Amino acid sequence: MMRTLPVFGLALLSALAYADNNALPAAPPSLPPEQSSAVLAEGSEKANPSERSLLHSLGLLEEAVGLFEAPKMPATPPPAGLFGVYMVPKGKFVVNYLPIWWHFQGLQSGTGSINPAQAATTVPAYNAGGNLKERILPTQAEASAQLLAGMYGITNYLNVILMPSYVSKNSSYVTYKGASGATALGAGSVAASGVGDTYASLQLKLYEGYNQELILSWGISFPTGSITQNADFLAPNGKMVNGRMPYGMQLGDGTYDGLPMLAYTGNYEHLAWGVMTRARLPLQSYNSQGWRMGNQYEGTGSGWATSLFRHCSAQRCVLPALRKTASME
Repeated sequence: MMRTLPVFGLALLSALAYADNNALPAAPPSLPPEQSSAVLAEGSEKANPSERSLLHSLGLLEEAVGLFEAPKMPATPPPAGLFGVYMVPKGKFVVNYLPIWWHFQGLQSGTGSINPAQAATTVPAYNAGGNLKERILPTQAEASAQLLAGMYGITNYLNVILMPSYVSKNSSYVTYKGASGATALGAGSVAASGVGDTYASLQLKLYEGYNQELILSWGISFPTGSITQNADFLAPNGKMVNGRMPYGMQLGDGTYDGLPMLAYTGNYEHLAWGVMTRARLPLQSYNSQGWRMGNQYEGTGSGWATSLFRHCSAQRCVLPALRKTASME
């Protein structure tokens, strides 16, 4: 952290030194000879009494408040895009708040995009049989999850994490008339919110050295989120009906899931990087409603660089320039 108050003191002290050559002694009695010679090394032989007094002021100020001493900066933290790479020391407890937002728009069939009218004439209705096509099609959806993670350090290399969640979802849709065709009846939206699934995991640091870390995590997802959320829809016959919302609009998935994760991070000076892979694997064949989500896999790589301002604030960027200026004739 840059200290700003001593800068005012530097300006004031320098002004006093120039105003009164006898305000400060010619040599700092409190400094050892080698430090005194270092402070006055540049131009001290040719400097007039006012300049020598200013150089002396700088030396006293440096000794008194450590203005130009480089503070010990922490290692560059891992990139923010990596999840689960932070650990706490033994005996420490930390609570983190993690908000997440998603936005989805458009429909996709295979690798290509299609519009709702195309889907209404080509995509068979799920679990309906015959020639019935999909009649209620989403156009966009938004979701958010508020996660509160409590982390405790069992050892410096083993953490336990408990993370409940609160989930909100909403989706817009368009309804098409009858059993087939592309005649739109109208549009609407549905929403659901409440407690989501709860996550618990053990996080193990497998390796630490040379500014690099390798972290392994294994967790369990507990099915605390509802999977029986209903909503009112505009039906293909033009009436409003109450029915079960799609799987993606439920607040949980209804199964116990395994949550493996492996992450590698590294840093060098003001650069940091990392890669992470994780999965969500259902441990049951079906939930209480007779379905389950598929396996989910995720891979992430990220890197960043800290600013030059931090570099200069942590190094001796100011003092040499001031000393050089002070020694100029």
